[in-house]
Amino acid sequence: MVEPSQRDVDRALNTSMQMFERVQLGEVSAIEPRRPTRILLALDGSSQDDTSTGVAAALAKRSNLQVSVLAACPDSQQAADRAIGRIGSGNVLPSPGDDDAFDQILAAAESSQAEMILLPCPFGRDFEKIGPDSAGTVIDVLMARSPVPLLVVRKPHEIAGTPFQHIALPLVGENRAAHDAAAWAAGLVAPGGRIDLLLVLEDEFHEHVLNLLESIDPDAKATPEALSAALRKAHVRLHRALQKAATAGHFDYSLRVEKEPEATEFLDQPLESLSLVVGALDRPDQLTEGYVHHCVRFSRQPVLVVPYG
Repeated sequence: MVEPSQRDVDRALNTSMQMFERVQLGEVSAIEPRRPTRILLALDGSSQDDTSTGVAAALAKRSNLQVSVLAACPDSQQAADRAIGRIGSGNVLPSPGDDDAFDQILAAAESSQAEMILLPCPFGRDFEKIGPDSAGTVIDVLMARSPVPLLVVRKPHEIAGTPFQHIALPLVGENRAAHDAAAWAAGLVAPGGRIDLLLVLEDEFHEHVLNLLESIDPDAKATPEALSAALRKAHVRLHRALQKAATAGHFDYSLRVEKEPEATEFLDQPLESLSLVVGALDRPDQLTEGYVHHCVRFSRQPVLVVPYG
């Protein structure tokens, strides 16, 4: 009887592990795309209102969308009237008056049963004066309180063609908002567009794993390749579900793992058409919260913040 070589043993073990993982994974269904049927467009009279209105108009053309418009700043009433004309339908909501803008927006979203809030960032402030130093108080409060996703426009853009041909979906750690964020991405990507799932190998996570391994085995080494493989395995169900959604929805899809700071370079890349960054906001998790806030502040493209918790 011929003894099996170490290579044969390794191959058999690897095959067994793959079979075990398939059994553990079970059947994975395609992610069901989410598309809003009712949105709230909040305007502040700034130069970003035209971009926000253009996005709302483009989304309305793609689906049966009810748009409610709120003029939440004194200078935004005319912009609200122009927005209705550009979108082609919708209604202007009365402003509550002296309430803070974030209270006006939250109340309007509830009364209109909006499934998404679309607004400029910073809200009611001059973007050129604030820059990336702050997202503004209104956005900070809405990110903490809003029960529905926020689609924030950070810089003025020309709306040419169909927006959201490319969507970037960055994820940090085990994110409980990941599935909902992926569903919104699959619903908003333009026909024939592309979604990139970006698994972020964050510095703090890297250090945590190294410390954990050293406490177990001082000679153990966590290579970037090993950590990358671990991240891919941790998100394998989401990856398979997005692959199936891409096939069903006729859009391209890819997954990659990147370490900081390369993982945020996409935020500053100007693209020919209006793209979208989808931020999965797991509110109880400070690491995730910090990363999504970073995306909102530094992205050249609009950011959809999908909350959990």
